[in-house]
Amino acid sequence: MAGSGAVSLVLGECAHVFHAAGARLVLCGRDAGRLQEVVQKLTAASSSHSKTKTYAPRTVTFDLAEAETVVRAAEEILQCYGQVDVLINNAGISYRGNILDTDLSVQRAVMDTNYFGPIALTQDAASKHATQAYFDCLRAEVEQYGLAVTVVSPGYIRTNLSLNA
Repeated sequence: MAGSGAVSLVLGECAHVFHAAGARLVLCGRDAGRLQEVVQKLTAASSSHSKTKTYAPRTVTFDLAEAETVVRAAEEILQCYGQVDVLINNAGISYRGNILDTDLSVQRAVMDTNYFGPIALTQDAASKHATQAYFDCLRAEVEQYGLAVTVVSPGYIRTNLSLNA
């Protein structure tokens, strides 16, 4: 199992369950010190009362927001055990503010970590869904001003865009 955002509560709990079951873990995150704390907790918990053979968790430190590090990190993760059976994309950052007052650079930083980072790690493409979600948030925010936001999702239409993709 490889996980990004390994120091979070959710992934920490997942790591505990997988580790106790004997999974080979590669914990990933931006903070090497906090990753080591998770490793120490997992190791201490398994050595005290586990009947299942457990493996020492490994760590890979990188930032999903930095696209150039994701490829290196993916290679390093694969070198640990040769494959990834379970990937938990749990990394994320948040920003509290309204859309109308938020600078585009902040939007990019959030999207780099929360959207493009996991995409780069898993090579998935869901840009249309991200657009839908963004405008769903905008709709809720500007409703108080009497503005309506509509996203039309007609399904597949054979166009030059789809033919050239």
